[in-house]
Amino acid sequence: MVTGEKIIGVAPRRPPSLAARPWLWCVAAIVAALAIALATTPGVAFFVYYAASRSWLAGRLGPELYEAAWFAEQTAAWPGGVVPEHLRYSPPTVSLLTMPVAWMPPEFAVTAWGFISVLAAFAGVHACYRMAIALDSRVARRGVVLAGLALLSSPIRADFGRGQAYAVVFALVAVAIDRGRSHQSSLAGSLMGIAAVAKTYGAWPMAGWLVTGRWRPLAVATAVGVALVASTFLAEDAVSAWQRYMDIVRHASLGPDVAVTAYQSLPAFLSHMLRHDPRWNPEPIFDAPWLVRPMLLVAAIAVAAAALPRIRRVRSEIAGSFMLVAGLIFSPRVEDYHFALAIPAVFVGWALVRNGSRAAGAVWLVGAILLLFDMPYKAAFLSRGMAALLAYPRLYGAVIMGCLLLSGSSRAVESAVAQRRGADPSELSSSEYVTAFKN
Repeated sequence: MVTGEKIIGVAPRRPPSLAARPWLWCVAAIVAALAIALATTPGVAFFVYYAASRSWLAGRLGPELYEAAWFAEQTAAWPGGVVPEHLRYSPPTVSLLTMPVAWMPPEFAVTAWGFISVLAAFAGVHACYRMAIALDSRVARRGVVLAGLALLSSPIRADFGRGQAYAVVFALVAVAIDRGRSHQSSLAGSLMGIAAVAKTYGAWPMAGWLVTGRWRPLAVATAVGVALVASTFLAEDAVSAWQRYMDIVRHASLGPDVAVTAYQSLPAFLSHMLRHDPRWNPEPIFDAPWLVRPMLLVAAIAVAAAALPRIRRVRSEIAGSFMLVAGLIFSPRVEDYHFALAIPAVFVGWALVRNGSRAAGAVWLVGAILLLFDMPYKAAFLSRGMAALLAYPRLYGAVIMGCLLLSGSSRAVESAVAQRRGADPSELSSSEYVTAFKN
C-alpha cells in the first residue's frame, strides 16, 4: 500500500472528450471540407502546382517551371484565366503535393484540392491536439476550443484563399511529429520525407529528430526524401530544373524585396530596418545593409547555443515544434500562410504552461494571438521608419512561442529528472511533465 507519495509514471485518467471519439473529428472534417470546397475557389498558387504536376505526369520537369510565360500559356484555358506566376522559390518536387488531382480536369481539380486542403487542416490540428493531451491530458476539453480557433486562424484561411499547399504540409509534419513520439517511426519518417522535399520548411523538424536522437524516423525520412528527389530525374530535363531552382534560391534569398512587411521573418525584419531600397524599402530606420548578414549570423549562433543543450533532452514533440518555429524565424520569405506550421508550437506551448504561473499563461496568450489572429501588418503606414517595429507580429509571436518551449521544457526536464534520480530524459512520461509543472 502506497501512502503519502505521488505515483510517478502513470498518466492521469483522460476525461471523456473529442479525443476519445475520433470519428467525430472525421465527420466534422468531411462536412467542413465539402462546404468549403464547394463554396470557395483556390487561388493562383494551386494552378501553378497543378500545372507543374501535369507536366511531370507528361514526363517533363524542365526549367520552364520557373518562367511565368510558360504558366500563362498552360493556364490560358483554365478556370480563372491566365496565371502569370511560376514556382518561384519552391523546388520541382513541390508538384508532388498536387499529384493526386493532376489527372483531373482543372474545373474538378480545383474543388478536389479545396476538399483535400480542409481535410489536411483537420488532420494537422487533430495531431496537435493529440500532442497537447499527451503532455497534459487535462487540457482535452478546452483543447477542442483551441482546435476550433486554429482551424479558423489567419494562416489557415490565407492558405485556402491563395490555393497554397501549407495546410497539406502542416498536416504532414504535425502527424509525423505526433506519430514519431510513438512506435510508428516508419509512418512518421515517410510523411516527414514527403514534406521535406515538397517544401523545404518541412525539413526543419528532421533537425529536431537529429538533435534528440530519433534515428529510425530520421533514417526513413531521409531515405524517402532521397528516393523522391531521385525520381524527378526520370523526367525530361529535370537537371536543368534543379539548376534553375538552385540559382533562384542562391541569388534571391536576401533580395531587396525581402524588406516588405508581407515577409514576417528575422531576415525580412533586419532587411527592413537596415537596408534602403527606393522601390521596396524607401524609409528604413538606418541605412546599414552591411549589418544584415552579420546580425543574422550572430542571432543564429545565439539561438543554437541556447536551444541545443535543452532541445536534445526533451520529448520529440517539443523539439519538433521548436524547430518548426525556428525555421519560420530564420527563413527569409515567410508569409501569413507559412505560419500554419507554427500551430504545433501553440498547442505544445499551451500544454506546457497550463500548470505554470499566470504570467507564463499570459505570455503564451500574447504569442498565440500574434501568430493566429488577423493583423494589419501590411498597412502602408507601418512600413515607414519607427512604425515598422509594429509591422512584424508573426515574427514576435514565433519568438515568444519558441522561448516558451525552451524555458518550459527545460524546467520540466530538470524537475522530472530530479524526481527520477538521473533517469534518461527521453524516457519521461506525460505525467512527469505535468507533475513537474504542477510543483
